[in-house]
Order: sequence, then structure tokens, then C-alpha cells
Amino acid sequence: TPVSPDEEVQKIIATKACERSPNRASCYIEGSAFTSSAQTRPTARKLLHEDLALQWVVSSSNVREAALHQAWFFFQLMVKSMAHHLYLSDKINTPRKMRFPDRFVDDISALICTISTDIAGQYQKDLELIERLNTSVAFFLNDLFSLVDRGFVFNLIRSYYKQINTKLLTAQNPNTLIALR
Repeated sequence: TPVSPDEEVQKIIATKACERSPNRASCYIEGSAFTSSAQTRPTARKLLHEDLALQWVVSSSNVREAALHQAWFFFQLMVKSMAHHLYLSDKINTPRKMRFPDRFVDDISALICTISTDIAGQYQKDLELIERLNTSVAFFLNDLFSLVDRGFVFNLIRSYYKQINTKLLTAQNPNTLIALR
């Protein structure tokens, strides 16, 4: 039973939003007292940052290429979604290793691994794109320091560095890769 008219209006709005689109993030308010009693079918909760990382990792070549061109946007979206999730779920004060599920952490590892492979493999084809992508990865890793376990982020940096160094051994023009490293 709502206590005030404002709470009653918020409950009606939340119910209508969930009835229209049960998979939308807008109908999920963590910790809210306004749960829809009209919704009898349980729905799986999808978080934007988890789904974005997973879809980026498993994407095909055309979609992947388009995502690489706008990587800065997707990385920022992921970081903001992660921070928002920590705020809503009240996990800001939990240990960094326990803030996100292992499958999401694995998806981030796979994402950084595949992007560093793309950087090492395509640096001669489109240098401008690769420089932007390299910068986007660097800012993403910097943002991750405040959200996830720092040891995990250092491992991501190490794996990126190893992949670039491996490519340096066989590179025709190593100066470009050295600058990206």
C-alpha cells in the first residue's frame, strides 16, 4: 500500500513500463519497494555492461569492425553502466574482487585480448583507427582501476603488452607498434 500519492504514481508508472517491455532496463529498479505484482512471469535481469561485453566478444566481423570504430563510446557506456550498477546494488563498499561476476570479468579479459590482437594485426592497414582504438583501450583500463580489482587490470595491461611485444618480433615496421605500446 502506497503511503503518498507520489509513491502511488511511481508504482503505476513502474507497472506500465514493465508490462510494455519486460526486458528493458528501465523496469528494473534495484532495492525499490515498487515491485510489480501484475507481473507473474519471472524475467532474467540483464545488465547493460555485461550484455555489451558479451555481445562485443562474440560479434561477427562486420559488427565487430563497426564497434571498433566507435570503441570509445562503448567503453564509456560500459564504465558508466558498471558504476551505476555498483551504486544501485549498493556494492560500492564491497571488495573489488567481489563486485562483478566471474563471467563478466572473463568477458572483459576476452574483449581486451581480441582488441589487442586487432591492434597488433591491423596497425599497418588503418593507423588512425588503431591509434584511436589504442587510446580508447587505455582510457577504459584507466577507468577500470576505480571499479574492479586492480590486480585484474594490471593483468589486462600485461596481456596487452605481451601481445604487442610478440607482434614486434615479426613486424616490418616496429616503430609504429613501439609507439602504440
